[in-house]
Formats: sequence, C-alpha cells, structure tokens
Amino acid sequence: MNRSLLIQLVRRDFASRYAGTAMGFFWNVLNPILQLAIYAIVFGKFLGLRADLGGRAQDYTAFLCSGVIPWVGLQDGILKSCTVLVENRSLIRRSSFPLAFLPLSAAISSFLSTAIAMTLLLAFLIGVAHVEWSVWFLMVPVLLVAQTVLVFGLGLVLSAMTVFVRDVAQLMGVVLMVVFWMTPIVYSPEHIPARLSPYLAWSPTAALTSGYRDVLLLARPPSHRDLALIAGSGSAALVLGFVVSKRLGRDIVSEI
Repeated sequence: MNRSLLIQLVRRDFASRYAGTAMGFFWNVLNPILQLAIYAIVFGKFLGLRADLGGRAQDYTAFLCSGVIPWVGLQDGILKSCTVLVENRSLIRRSSFPLAFLPLSAAISSFLSTAIAMTLLLAFLIGVAHVEWSVWFLMVPVLLVAQTVLVFGLGLVLSAMTVFVRDVAQLMGVVLMVVFWMTPIVYSPEHIPARLSPYLAWSPTAALTSGYRDVLLLARPPSHRDLALIAGSGSAALVLGFVVSKRLGRDIVSEI
C-alpha cells in the first residue's frame, strides 16, 4: 500500500507541474534551454569566458550544459520540497499518513525530470558537441541517485521548518542563488579566488558539478574525494532529515 501511495504522489507531483499548460512537459526542456542560451551568450560571447578542465580547453556550451542541467534539477527539488507539507495539509491530517513520503515524492519527481534532461544532454554531447561515448557515462545515474538522496534529506528538514516558519522557501531561493554563483557552474574552478578555495573544497554542489563534468566531458570517474563528499553530505542530510521529521512529526500535524 505504501509503495502504491508513493507512486501516486510522484505521478501527481510530476503531472501537476505542467497541468493546464499548452506545452506540458516540454516546459521542462524549454526552460533550461533558454537559461543555457542566455548564459552562453552573456558569458561565452559577451564576456569571452573559456572553459578549462583537466588542463584541456572545453567547448563552452558543453561545459555549461553539464553544470546547469544538474543544478536546475537540484534547485527545483529543494525548492519544491520546502512547501510540500504545507501544500498537502489535507493529506497530513489523515491518520497515520507517512510525512516523509511528501518530500520523497518531490525528490523522485525532480529525479525523473533531471534524468530526462540528462538523457537529452547526452544526445547533444554525442551528436552535436562531438563528445566521444565513454563507459563512464554510466556513472551519471549514480550521481543522479546521490543528488536525489541529498535533495530528499534536505527536503525532510526544510519542509518541516516551513510548517513553522513560512519564510523558509523564500529564504532558500536566496541561499540557492548565492550557492549557484559560488559554485563553478558557469565558470571554471580556476576563476575561484584563493580565499574561497576552502568553501569549494567542502561544497557538495561543487563536488557534484565536478563529478558530472568528469564523466561527461573528461571520460573519467569522479575523484574519490568528490565521491566521498557527495556520499557523506547526502548521508548526513538524510540522517538529519529523519531525526527532525521524527522529533517534529506530531507538532507538524498539529501545526499544519
């Protein structure tokens, strides 16, 4: 029963994103493409940024796509998770409803959207950017699962906080904007000032971005350090999320 409930929640969340729109799911593709086009024009053409990875020059469009598309999925999942409890108060008021299913359904829905976008990205890299097929492309699903675990853990915490402080979602929008520009997504890591290097070294978003680019553009596995940081941050977020959810479960039901 729990499995069928989760499937229904994921299906509903996935469908509700585009309900009533003429283009439906294609908005999931069009929005990142427009964002990528703007970044490519501004940073690649106007500012003349060049992408260097592993001591090799990279096609800037491919470099940009490999960072922005996973980020859009991460950001979407986190922001959606923030309000998922508040938006489903009628379900929560039912007896014995598993609260964790709501942020989990948001994380899985984001995973599905990102997986589709990453499939299109692989087709672009191979067919247009002339990136050679690599066995390390098979690491992309692993990174997506790790990203989803991180989103789920953060979603458990943030959705619970939003029940008591409704400004959390707006605050996270600002926080994520700062994190985006402090993560080498539209620029190479070499552009990071030395004083910010410690942040980059311990940033899970930087590790994820580096991991995706390793497997997509450099045809190599992510570094052991990046993998450890991704797995560690995801596990920590998940543990923290379950602790918060367990301790605040009754208060959430009464407050909602």
